[in-house]
Amino acid sequence: MLAAENAGLRWEEVYPWEDRALRDAWQAELNLLQRALRAGTDAEAAVLVRQFIQQRTARRHAAGLSPTLVEYERSREWAEGLAKYAELAIWQAGHATPTYQPVPAVLADADFHAYAGFPRRWQNELSTLTNTVFSFGAVLDECLERDAGIVLGAFL
Repeated sequence: MLAAENAGLRWEEVYPWEDRALRDAWQAELNLLQRALRAGTDAEAAVLVRQFIQQRTARRHAAGLSPTLVEYERSREWAEGLAKYAELAIWQAGHATPTYQPVPAVLADADFHAYAGFPRRWQNELSTLTNTVFSFGAVLDECLERDAGIVLGAFL
């Protein structure tokens, strides 16, 4: 486990985070996913996810990312995206469950509003997408719920 963690740190150091063209192309990918999430139909979302996959392949090729750096991207997307997805799914479940009752200690927190802010939080997540793996993974996980086969192709 420690060896894998150290390898991840090494790849983080050599990943071309500051490459402007790479970041712009990454943002274009996120824009496609954002549009897919807002699509009116699953068919429209599927078209946009396919465009995302094409854009992603082109970005990785143009940036000259090695297979190791591509794997580094994938592992970060899965780990961080899944964490963000779990966070948002908990908010959504709490918001959508009329019978939800928090533990008494949580009720004492003046900032806790029984997940009533979920719709605003979700819209905020969508409107502030940036070229961060964290946001990207959460959006990709949400698209996965719409069409697992297409989105899984982005990781294969």
